Amino acid sequence: MKSPVLLVSILVFTFLATYTNAQMMKSPEERAKELRQNLNLTNEQTEIVEQIYENADNEFRNRIQGSGNRDQMKTAMNALMNDTDAKVLKILNDEQKVIYDSIIVVRKKQLEQLQKNIDY
Repeated sequence: MKSPVLLVSILVFTFLATYTNAQMMKSPEERAKELRQNLNLTNEQTEIVEQIYENADNEFRNRIQGSGNRDQMKTAMNALMNDTDAKVLKILNDEQKVIYDSIIVVRKKQLEQLQKNIDY
């Protein structure tokens, strides 16, 4: 009985560790500063992005707590990322949106590849 739970936990941890290595291991402040540099954000935009990231991190932790279903986790994580991206896009100007869209495309390709590797 413990083996399936352990296996799911290991898979989830592996998935999260790899993803968080790229994004979530950085604090919301660090990620906001990085985005500030990439998009030339104003101080106000940077503060809003940091708050968006803090909220997303908290929501992510709440969603994974007690979850043992990998598909549900994957769905929840993708929905949360899409929601976070939508919130960030709302505060960007047109020029910044173009750059951010390219960041989203690259990140999604990386996640798809990661998910394929985990599925094997």
